[in-house]
Amino acid sequence: MDTLNYLSGKDDGENLRRLRATAVASSCVDCNKQLVRYHAVREGDGPGAASLSLQKSNFFQAAASTRCFDSRKSKLGGSAVSYPGSFRLFATLFAVFVLVSKDGSAGMEPPEPSDFIAVLHASGPASDRSEELGLYGQFIGDWHADVVSYGPDGARHEGKGEIHFGWILQGRAVQDVWMIPRLEDRAPSIAAMPVAGNWYGTTIRVYDTTLKAWRIYWIDPATNTFRQQIGRRNGADIIQEGTTEQGALSRWSFTEITPQSFHWKGEGSFDKGATWRLFVEVFAHRVDVKR
Repeated sequence: MDTLNYLSGKDDGENLRRLRATAVASSCVDCNKQLVRYHAVREGDGPGAASLSLQKSNFFQAAASTRCFDSRKSKLGGSAVSYPGSFRLFATLFAVFVLVSKDGSAGMEPPEPSDFIAVLHASGPASDRSEELGLYGQFIGDWHADVVSYGPDGARHEGKGEIHFGWILQGRAVQDVWMIPRLEDRAPSIAAMPVAGNWYGTTIRVYDTTLKAWRIYWIDPATNTFRQQIGRRNGADIIQEGTTEQGALSRWSFTEITPQSFHWKGEGSFDKGATWRLFVEVFAHRVDVKR
C-alpha cells in the first residue's frame, strides 16, 4: 500500500499524526516543508482554512512520491534504499515517540530531517557473518500472531498480535517489534491480556562472534518488562535462556519453524530448572500467507 492510499482514508486529526510520522520517517525535505505548512493552517496559524485542503494535497503528493521511502541518495551519496513494511513500522514508532505527546497532541514542532532511520536500517545481513546471521534472519518480514497465555490455575486466554523483523546496524543485528493486540486494535481502554499483558516491545538480537551465540535484549516499556538472554540453535529449534531480576530462569523457544510460520514458547522456572511452566505461546504466520 503506498503512502497516499495509506493516509488518505484517515480523519483529519489522525491524518496529522500520520503526516508527522511519515515526514520524519522518510526524512523527505519536501514532505517536511508541506507538513509545516499543513500543521500551521490546521492549528490556526496559517493563512486560512481555505488553503487547508491544498496543503494536505501537496503533502500527499510529496509523501506518495518515491522520495519518501525509496530515496536517500542525495543525502547519503549512495544508491536508493527501499524500506520494507516492517521497517516502516520502526520509522513510525520513532516518529511518534518524538512528535506526539501522551494525549496524542503535538509535542513539538517537526524537527529537521534526520538520518537516524537510514543509518539504523540495513537491507540485508553483513557479508562477513551471513551464515550465522541466518538463524534469526529467516524471520525478516511481517507476521500475524495468534497468542495463547496460561494462568496459574491452567486457564487459557487467547489474543491477537503482530510481529515485525528487520536488519539493523549494517546488517550485524536483527531488531523486531512484538505487540499484543494488533496495532489497529490498540486503544487506551482495551483490557490487558491475562498473564502476558499488552506487549509493545522490541528485541535487539546481536551475534557475538567471540561467544559464538546470540545476545538477546528484550525491552517492553508497555509492560515494564526487560530481559537479557543468550540464544543458540538447538537442532531445528532456537533456544534462548536467561535469568530474571527475581532470580527465576527464563526460556524462550522458536520451534516448528518453516519459511511461512513458527511456534514461539515463553517458559519460566522457579526451582532452578527442575520444572518449567509454560506462560505464553505464539503461533506466527507471515502476513502474505493466506490461511
